[in-house]
Formats: sequence, C-alpha cells, structure tokens
Amino acid sequence: CARYYTLSVKAFLFGENKELLIDEMSNSLLALSEMGCNRIILACNTSHLFLPYIFQKHPEIEMLIQNIIDACVSNIVNKGCNTVYLLASEGTIESQIYQKKLEEKNIKCICPSREEYDSLRVCIEAVKQNNFTELSLKHFTDLINRYDNCILGCTELPVLLKKYNDKVFCKNIYDPLDITLLEIFKEYSQ
Repeated sequence: CARYYTLSVKAFLFGENKELLIDEMSNSLLALSEMGCNRIILACNTSHLFLPYIFQKHPEIEMLIQNIIDACVSNIVNKGCNTVYLLASEGTIESQIYQKKLEEKNIKCICPSREEYDSLRVCIEAVKQNNFTELSLKHFTDLINRYDNCILGCTELPVLLKKYNDKVFCKNIYDPLDITLLEIFKEYSQ
C-alpha cells in the first residue's frame, strides 16, 4: 500500500509516472483476477483515483473491485450523518473524490486547510516510519477531535487511532477499509 500511496499522490498532484502507476496497478489486479480472486480491495484511498483509467483498459476488473470510498459514503448515508470531516492525504483531499461523492448524497464534507497538510504528513509518516512522537500525537488529536464525525481517508490513520485511542473524543469515526471488510464479511456470512 505504501508504494501505491506514494506513486498515487505523486501521479495525481504532479503527473509523475501516471501511466506507469496505471500499468502496475492493472497488472496487479489482472494477476489477482487470474488467480481466482472474486473480490479485490485497494487499501490505499488515493489509488482509487486511477480506477477509471484501469477500467477503461480492463473493464472486466471493475466487477471485482470493492470500492472503499463508495462503501464509506454509503455507510455515512445509512447512519444519517449530514456533515463529516475528512482526514486524508493531500492527494485524496485535493482530488475531491470523497467530497464529490458525499455532495451527491447531500452530505457536507469539511477538510483540513492546505496549511494543515504538513500536520497530516506528520501523522502519515509516523505510521510509515513506526515512529510515534509527541508531535504526531498532538497533530492527530488536534485534527481528529474537531468534529463529531470523521472519515479516516488514509490507510495509516486508523493505526494512529488505535495508538492514541484514549485521547480521541470524536464520536463517529469512519474507517473506509474496515467498513468494506465488514460488508464483505456480512456478505459471505449469509
């Protein structure tokens, strides 16, 4: 996930190696399909930006993908939430992928300002480097405790939630990957 996160953010924000990323993701998804996978989850939120390009090249893959962003938005709708705060990588925030889908459902999405992207990077890098500091604690709790409803739109952020759970006061936290896994579990449990 870390490789796709880095490539996805750079491809979206700076146009770096976009075709390489799409080819690598396509090849990985095709390989999983050929091995018999009937459900595929991309853990990286930002990588979902490139799914339309992959589906153009390989439309047969689309039915296998469990879209964690769609699952999260659906869950938020089902909970009756009308405003949600999005913590995510700058690529995910700037792409508006969550904001557009939430807006379609008449849900207001609030995001950190661009000036706070450094705080988000500190949080994400703390997990990637397994280096949890007072600074990462401060940034994470300052961000997550602002609103009652929060999406953890980056794979690393749920790790911080577990690490700092006793200092988190946000009432409703939506982890897109966890929501998707629960959906699949329910589907296969029936």
